[in-house]
Amino acid sequence: MSWGRLTSILVLAGAAAPGIAWAQDVIPAKAEADQAASNVTPYKPDFFAQFRPNSALDMVTRIPGFLFSNGSSDRGFSGTSGNVLIDGQRPPSRSDSLSSVLSRIPATAVERIDVIRGSAPGIDMQGLPIMANVIRKKDAGLTGSVGASVQVDRAWSASPNATLQVQNQSGGQTLEGALNYSTYHSEQTQFRARISSTGDLLLAGDSVGFQNDFKDLEATGSWEAPFLDGKLRANAKIGHETSTFSNLEKLLFPGGQQDSSNDETTDSGEVGIRYSRNIGGFGVELVGFQSLSKEDSGDTFNTPDFTSGDQGNTKRGESILRADVKTPALGAWSFDTGAEAVYNYSDAANVRLFDGQVFALDGDASHVDEIRGEAFG
Repeated sequence: MSWGRLTSILVLAGAAAPGIAWAQDVIPAKAEADQAASNVTPYKPDFFAQFRPNSALDMVTRIPGFLFSNGSSDRGFSGTSGNVLIDGQRPPSRSDSLSSVLSRIPATAVERIDVIRGSAPGIDMQGLPIMANVIRKKDAGLTGSVGASVQVDRAWSASPNATLQVQNQSGGQTLEGALNYSTYHSEQTQFRARISSTGDLLLAGDSVGFQNDFKDLEATGSWEAPFLDGKLRANAKIGHETSTFSNLEKLLFPGGQQDSSNDETTDSGEVGIRYSRNIGGFGVELVGFQSLSKEDSGDTFNTPDFTSGDQGNTKRGESILRADVKTPALGAWSFDTGAEAVYNYSDAANVRLFDGQVFALDGDASHVDEIRGEAFG
């Protein structure tokens, strides 16, 4: 090799050195991005068109290899969420189930659904191996739906049900509302006999007034909008539920009649607020939640020999405060830390009657408090 040719090779190598160093920085970063992308499988509306979905819930349940989980009703937020996020976050609600929230998102308002396996940047997998992320269109406009049905049993007892749902997405804001009314009515006739071990008839009765009625009315609403350089979401739910049961039984043997009844009324409500924003590269999320409920019940049981009954009421509440901080990515590493505080209480009181006289039992009145805190990382 001549001296001039060797000099040319060394000059070219020196000129390429900055490019080689740049490639050494870019290639690992590109590999990390490719790895994150390989963990995410997007499903666009075209995929679900064959199923004719009405809501995001219909779409989620059609994802291949994905089994929808509605979450649990355990106390607190940690470990109770389902396996579906909405725009990368979980709704700050408890009794308003994930399936109910998804059913209020029209299929026409969904841009795509990402199925995440393992992990993805900016997504809290909440300890789950697979998660679906419903990404909504920014301006889907005003949509809504109305539904009604009547259930009729063999005794021609009718139970009407109705739903109304409205959603408006415009100007970066989302406003949702829903009203649900459901009933159940049943009338039956029954015959029963009580026979001793020796075959003697002890009791024979014919129910002539067996009725069961259930009514449930609930209203839900949520509002999401930009706020203080971040995003604020507030949701609320109220519910009123009644259940009545009565049974009049003619005693064919030994004679007479007996009747029983039960009445229960439950009023409940909850409010949840979530605020999230980026501060100096740190992702910060604050969640506050409050739920209250009150249950009143009464029972009576009257026979030819005695009368009995009881009255009871229970009050419950749950308060949750949660903070979550995600650090900026440090190369291939990311960190998530936070804390949660939960307060639960339950007050219960019962009054029992026998032949018109009040009698008490241990545990008729109780008060329970629970304060729990946890930190995670």
